[in-house]
Amino acid sequence: MSAAEDWKAAAQTFAKAEKSHDVRVRRALNNGEFEGQTVAGARIAAQANSDQLSAAESEAKALGVILSDGAARLKALVKLLDETEEQIRRDDLHISADGKVWSTESTEGSASRRTANAAEYRQSQVDNGEIESQAALSARVAKWQRRIDDVLQRFHNADIEICLALERAQKVSSNEEPDKFNAKASANVETAKLERGEELIMKLAGGTALDTAEREELKAITNDAARQNRLSRELLERVGPNAFLKLATYIDIGRKRIGHNNADYADIEKNIARMLAKASREDPFGGKWREDFRRYGMKEYSWHDEKGWKSYDVKGYQVLATIMSKAKGYDGDFLKDLTDDMLSMEKGREKSPWLLHIKLGDESNVAHDPLDAMLGIMSKHPSVATSYLTEEKLAALNDRDWNVTKVPADTVVRTNAWKEIEASDSRSGFGAALIAASTGRDPDSSQFPSGWPKHARENVRAFERIVDYYSDFARSENRDVPPQLRPFLARAMADYPHDVRELVLNPNDKAFTTEQNGLRSPLTKNVSYLMKDAVKDPEAFLSLHASQLALTSSELENFSAKDYRQPSVPLLGTARDAGQMLGIIDGMRGEAINQKTQDAEAYNDLIRLRTYHGVGALLTIIPHAGDSFQRILDYGLNGLVGGLNDEIASQGKKERAEHFSAGRRALHDLIAEKAAAVGVAEKETRNSSNVAREIDARARSGYRDGLGEYKFLPMK
Repeated sequence: MSAAEDWKAAAQTFAKAEKSHDVRVRRALNNGEFEGQTVAGARIAAQANSDQLSAAESEAKALGVILSDGAARLKALVKLLDETEEQIRRDDLHISADGKVWSTESTEGSASRRTANAAEYRQSQVDNGEIESQAALSARVAKWQRRIDDVLQRFHNADIEICLALERAQKVSSNEEPDKFNAKASANVETAKLERGEELIMKLAGGTALDTAEREELKAITNDAARQNRLSRELLERVGPNAFLKLATYIDIGRKRIGHNNADYADIEKNIARMLAKASREDPFGGKWREDFRRYGMKEYSWHDEKGWKSYDVKGYQVLATIMSKAKGYDGDFLKDLTDDMLSMEKGREKSPWLLHIKLGDESNVAHDPLDAMLGIMSKHPSVATSYLTEEKLAALNDRDWNVTKVPADTVVRTNAWKEIEASDSRSGFGAALIAASTGRDPDSSQFPSGWPKHARENVRAFERIVDYYSDFARSENRDVPPQLRPFLARAMADYPHDVRELVLNPNDKAFTTEQNGLRSPLTKNVSYLMKDAVKDPEAFLSLHASQLALTSSELENFSAKDYRQPSVPLLGTARDAGQMLGIIDGMRGEAINQKTQDAEAYNDLIRLRTYHGVGALLTIIPHAGDSFQRILDYGLNGLVGGLNDEIASQGKKERAEHFSAGRRALHDLIAEKAAAVGVAEKETRNSSNVAREIDARARSGYRDGLGEYKFLPMK
C-alpha cells in the first residue's frame, strides 16, 4: 500500500473514531442523566477530543491527496524524462546519469583519405555535406542540454512544492498548540506555493536575508510560477509593485556581495523577471501595474556598486528596467506604454531625471538610462519594435537628453564640479531596437533563416523609415548621425546586402524596386549617405564589408567548374559587381580616415579595433556566412583590421590609402576558394593563369572604379 493510500485509510479511521466517540461518549454526556461541574468539564474535554479527531481526518485527507497528486505529477515527469532521453539518443547524442548531454564524432573512413591536417580533413567533410559543422553540432547538443535541464528543474520544483504543501498541511496557526492536528489543512499545492512565495518575497523585500532552505524554496516557487501566466499574476498581485521593486534592490545586493550566495539570487532575479513577463499578458494586470509604476517609477530606491556595499539612490523606473532586462516575452502594449511613460517623465525638465552621480570606474549594473534599456528589451520583441519606431517616435528619441550620468569634471584636480555625459552603453538599446525593427529578428539571436532573408513588408518599411530619417537628419542639421548608432545602422544595412548593392550600383536608373526585398529606388541617395557616415566607425565598416563578401560567397556557389575554366559572362559580372561594391565601401572608409584631424579620435578607433571581439562575431550577424566562408572571412577581414590599424597609426594620408588593398585580396582569395570547391585546381586560379587573370581583372576593374565612383553617388 502506498503512503497516499495509507493516509486516506487513516482519514477513514479517524472519521470512524470520531463517530464512535460521538455515539459512546458525547451522547452519553449530553443525554441529561448527568449534571454538575465535573460533567460540564467532561463535556468540554469530549468536544475537544471530537474536534481533534475531525481535524485529524482533515489533515490525513489533505496529506493523502497531496501525496497522490504529487505521485501523479512525478510520474508524468518521469515519463517526460524517459521520452526526452530517448529523443536525445535518436538524435545520435548521449546522456549521462547526471544529465550531461554530449556527442561523439564518427571515426569511420579510410585512413588513406585523411590528410595530415585533421582540421582540414574535417572541414572537407563539412564542405562535402558528409558531416555537420562543429557549430551546428554544438548547437544541437546545447538544445538538448537545455531541454533536459528544464525537465530536471521541473522535478526539483515539484519535490520542493510537494514537501512544502505537506509541511503546511500539518502546520497549525501560531496561536494554537503545536501538537494539535490541522483542521484547516489544505490539499491545494498551488495555494500553499503562493502563500509561501508571498512570505519569502516580503521577507526579502523587507531587507532580511533568506537562509539556504528558504532560497531553494523561493527559487523553485518563482521558477514554477514563471511557467504560467495566471500563477505569475496571482503571486505578483499578492506582492504588489512597491515590494516588487524593493525585492529587486535586495536581490541586487545578494548578487554582488561576496559570500551572499550570488548564484541563488541571480536565479531568483531571472525568475521574477520572467514572472512579470508572463503576468503582463494577463488582463487587467498589465494596465494596472503600468499605472502603479507611474506612481512608483519616480520614487527613490537604494542601489549598490559592483561590490554591493556603497549605496546610492535610483528611480523606480531604473530598477524596473534593470530587472525587466533579465527576461523577454512581455506583452507588446505593456512594453510600449511603459516606454512612453518614461519618455513623458522627461518632458519639461531642464535635465534628465535619470542623472546619477558616478565616480569613474565605479559604475554599477543598474540601467542608468531606463528608456534606452526598455528599447533594448523591445529589441527582443521585434514586432513590438517595428510598430513602435514610427517617424515621430524616432524624432522624439533622437532629440531627448541622453546625458544621464554625472562624473567628476576633472579627474586629476579634486573639485566639486561635475559634468553630465551619456552612459557608457548609451543608445545600445535604441540601436538594438533599430536592428530588430529593420530585420524582424532579435539582434542577439544566433538563429537565422536558411539562405538570405526575405524580410516581411513591415520590416522593409521600417528599414526605409529609419534610413530616411537618419540620412535626412544628418543632412538637414548639418551634423553626423550619433556615433553610437553607426554600428547598429550598419548591421541593419548588412541584412539587406542584395538591396544595398542593387541600389548603390544603379544610382541613375529610373524608378524601380529591388528584387530581394522590394526597397524603393528613391532610397538610393539615403542608403549611400548613411553608408558613408556609418563607415566612420571601424566596426560598422567591417559589418558592411563582411555582408558584401558573404553575398559574393553565396553568389559564387551558383557557378560550375566550366564557368571558372572558361569564365562565363555571369561569373565575370559577379566579380566586377562585387569588386565595385567593395571598392565603394573601402573608398568611403578611406575618406573617413583621411578626414580625421584629431589624434584622440584616431587613437580611439585604434583601441576599438584592437579590442574588437573578432571576426567570429561578424558571422553571428551576417546571414548565410557558413563554415566554408569563415576561412576566407577570417583571412580577408583580419587583413582589413590589420590594415585599418596601420592606417590609423600612419601619419600621412597617402600611406593610409595604400592599405585598402586588403578588400580586393579578400575577394580574389574568395573566388579561388570557390573554384577549388568545384574541382578547379589551384594552379588554374593562380595569378599567372589566363583564367585567373581574366576573372581577377574584372574584380580589380570593379574595385578600382568603386574607389573613385563613391564620390559621385547621389547623396543630396
